[in-house]
Amino acid sequence: MMFRQNPATDMENASSTRSGAKPSLRDFFTAAEKWKSTTDRWVYRYLFRPWTPYLSWALCRLGLSGNGATLLGGVCLIVGAVCLSGPWPAAWIIGAALGLFHVAFDACDGEIARVRREAGAAGDKGMTGYYLDTLMHGLETSLAAGIGYRLYVTSHMGVWPLILAAAAMVAVCTAPYLAYCKTLSVWLGKHGENPDDVHTLMGFVRGEPSIISEQRRDEIVSLRRCLLYLKQTLTTPGYFLTLPLAVCLDVFVGPLATSGDVVISWRFIWLAVYVAGKVLYSLYWGARLAVRLRELPA
Repeated sequence: MMFRQNPATDMENASSTRSGAKPSLRDFFTAAEKWKSTTDRWVYRYLFRPWTPYLSWALCRLGLSGNGATLLGGVCLIVGAVCLSGPWPAAWIIGAALGLFHVAFDACDGEIARVRREAGAAGDKGMTGYYLDTLMHGLETSLAAGIGYRLYVTSHMGVWPLILAAAAMVAVCTAPYLAYCKTLSVWLGKHGENPDDVHTLMGFVRGEPSIISEQRRDEIVSLRRCLLYLKQTLTTPGYFLTLPLAVCLDVFVGPLATSGDVVISWRFIWLAVYVAGKVLYSLYWGARLAVRLRELPA
């Protein structure tokens, strides 16, 4: 069940929300369509957006804001990391499932913010929402930390699992996010009269006229779209799909290989791919954002 967006519906949503009326389910499907047409990755677009409006509607009825949904996703990550670090296979499955719930809440926060118009006329997450969203994406490395600790205890691979988990944290918390924050502060200093124009800001950071044009251009070129989907499967947010697969393989099939006391589990393979994706992503965006900052006028 999907609803098509149109300007008349947008005006109805805005007026009904301002008047205090409770948003309808149609409003949340309209908000989901807007996200699908702009910044969504394939995991969100095809696997989550078809049903997250129902969850967003329920959370909104319970009085939860968009930022509340973001923080709820962070709680899922912390509890999931604790489960993945434990000795019980059932807890590993629960931890991997909580990662999927984090993705669902990550999809819901923007839908709720749009419908409730929490960022004013922009009807988007707003600067506070994007800040919290960035923090929660950094918190994703807690899952890698939980897996790294469990493999360190049981796989007889020495400190390598811990080194991989630490590398993921360093990759997430260094240059790209510092450059992003610096770019954001410079942008707000020059365009403080319209701080809600986040899409233009992100387009500037990416070196593109807008996110929408970049997304449409990716969809036109078939080969580039395939490569884009492959990248999104191996990195964010696809690793939330491959993590349950790796955990289920370890629980129900067994490790990938053994050599003496050393156990190479599917979770270790997932962790290695995850860290490689994070490191490459950080190097790429760190370099690209540094170039963009040099292009800022004095």
